Amino acid sequence: MRWQNCALAVSGVFLAGAALHPAAVQSSPGPRLERTALVSPGASAPVGMSCAAGRSCLLAPVRPGLVGFVPLRRTAAGAVKPKSPPPFAVRRPGSGTPARPVSRLGVEFGPQAGVYGVGQPLAARLDQSVTDWQTRAVVERGLKVASVPSVRGSWHWVDARTLHYRPEAFWPARAVITATSILDGVRISPALTGTGTRPLRITTADRIEAVTDTARHTMTVRRNGHLLRTIPVTTGKPGYLTRKGTKVVLEKEPLVRMKGESIGIPKDSPDAYDLDVHHAIRLTWSGEYVHAAPWSAQHHGKANVSHGCTGMSTDSAAWLYTLLRPGDLIRVTHSKGDTMPPFGNGYGDWNLTWRQWQNGSALTSPPPTRLTPASPRLRPLV
Repeated sequence: MRWQNCALAVSGVFLAGAALHPAAVQSSPGPRLERTALVSPGASAPVGMSCAAGRSCLLAPVRPGLVGFVPLRRTAAGAVKPKSPPPFAVRRPGSGTPARPVSRLGVEFGPQAGVYGVGQPLAARLDQSVTDWQTRAVVERGLKVASVPSVRGSWHWVDARTLHYRPEAFWPARAVITATSILDGVRISPALTGTGTRPLRITTADRIEAVTDTARHTMTVRRNGHLLRTIPVTTGKPGYLTRKGTKVVLEKEPLVRMKGESIGIPKDSPDAYDLDVHHAIRLTWSGEYVHAAPWSAQHHGKANVSHGCTGMSTDSAAWLYTLLRPGDLIRVTHSKGDTMPPFGNGYGDWNLTWRQWQNGSALTSPPPTRLTPASPRLRPLV
């Protein structure tokens, strides 16, 4: 935009965040000038400006002491309307040099609205990176989470574009959880403002928790603390040990084709496999499931012979598949495998202590140490 083509005259005071009335835009053509007068709700007087022909400008309230310019276009009927694309540049009145362009930060909450298990974290995904810790604090303050019944919780910065929110303990059963943003129109930093965000509302179901004991070769399933069933299982053998720690159900798939080549096992290896797997409950994006494993029935409850998944009889897998939903909890104990990472391979958020979790909040701590990305092993070929 060429500032020398615009001559600005301002009278009155804009209130920060005031919106312009498109209906109040008027234009009267001159021999070489086009004059535009604008009236804004909350302004004490009209604002006028003149621009060279073909280079009309529109004054937009940014914050006290700053004036923003947006190009105008003329419609076929002669009306003058603002061209849409932000970001727009700003400058202080009387200054010949524009400030940095102002971009708009979009936020999308996740997961989708619905009913989830008590282990489901919330996510806020930003459409651009925020690396400055003070700016992160402003963003974090503007992202509000509430639950009924109320529980203590906190945001945690996973990376420069992603935040997760979880309570200190799990969500209560049958809770109503809402996430909203109050960043719309807020100046987050000198070069960043917030935009509107669709709010999120989810509810939790009963607390379902399945605990897999790799030493005892059992899975114990409870609802709201009451024992439902103990299932004989097999878990990962040496070289393919099942990850220990708390995991969250990501999704359920009635049928998945799993091939050893997808985790680096050659076709001619004794460990090679190519199987159609039923009642598959996904725990990691890299391919760890709980599923039916009739081919290893003689080992259920006795030995660990899988490639990292938790296998069981077809009847038990069908029952568990019906019971569980995304957000439900699967905890693996007594495994000598790696701990489920908190991020990057599903929801391992609960494997951080509350203090560690709060260390990822820009409101309570300095920047956290970068976490190591998860290994891509156990990725099935679907």
